[in-house]
Amino acid sequence: MVGTPVTERRSRNAKTDPGPSGYLKEMPGLFGTRASLVVDVSLSVFVLMPLLLFVAIRRARNRDHRGHQRMQIALFVTMTVAVVLLEVDIRLAGGTSAIAGRAISLSSDVIRVVLLAHIGVAVATWLGWLSLLVVSRRRFESVLPGVFSRRHRRLGLAVWAGNIVNAVSGTLLYVVTFVS
Repeated sequence: MVGTPVTERRSRNAKTDPGPSGYLKEMPGLFGTRASLVVDVSLSVFVLMPLLLFVAIRRARNRDHRGHQRMQIALFVTMTVAVVLLEVDIRLAGGTSAIAGRAISLSSDVIRVVLLAHIGVAVATWLGWLSLLVVSRRRFESVLPGVFSRRHRRLGLAVWAGNIVNAVSGTLLYVVTFVS
């Protein structure tokens, strides 16, 4: 659009034009699919997150509580940034309905159910992780490790499981939307 005379610019109609012209092609992804670079980087973060969380959990089990705490904060911030960038990228591409319109020939109801489940688990996991970080930071050195440890461990494993579910469902959504 920059440098294009005003008379040559097209008006954008969300029903007929799912996004800026050539948007996804301007930023090619890492994996040779129709996905943008932001989508591919976000997917990489989401898929690697359960493994990195496992490393953080091992740090706590090896009594490196300070390293565990730092790694958890860094991973949470990384995940949050990846989600925000992904959401901005999706909006710039015309929204979820525009992207889902390019999905392979699966029932839109199936894709919608997977997407809603993915978002539900993602939001619950993010909120659980955030609350665990806040409470644990307040209790660090006074109660952790200690009487809060059992609850902390259970909540941490739930966050880890949520990240695994998100990695699997996000990968499924990526495949049906961008690969075929």
